[in-house]
Amino acid sequence: MPTAVFVPKTSVLTVNAIDLSDQTVSATMRFEYDALPTDTIASSAHNFTAGLENNSCSITFLASYASSEPWATLSSLIGTTTTITIKPTSGSASATNPTHTLTGTFCPGFDVYSGSAGELMQIVFETQGGTYTSVTA
Repeated sequence: MPTAVFVPKTSVLTVNAIDLSDQTVSATMRFEYDALPTDTIASSAHNFTAGLENNSCSITFLASYASSEPWATLSSLIGTTTTITIKPTSGSASATNPTHTLTGTFCPGFDVYSGSAGELMQIVFETQGGTYTSVTA
């Protein structure tokens, strides 16, 4: 049995300092480094070292065209960089409620219309790059 289980219910997500939590279906923020090979002719296995950060974020929103909602917030970000924050709960940042931030993440674009008959429309917003930080106090 796991010692700690978390079910997102009161998570907070902002894009460009706009709180879009009430329209967020799912979110994944990935923190990683490029793997640079350090193999030599004496190596018996592949070896790597960390290169540049290669972070990304993917968020699925319910499509809403009202002001300060996903469409209005995201459409102006195409081809620019922004800041995204995700926090497990609405409480203050702490060791058990870290604020994850991706600063300067690039927004190449998104599908401006994607829907099927009888289903809620959604916007999948993906970003690339940027600097990751985590605040716990």
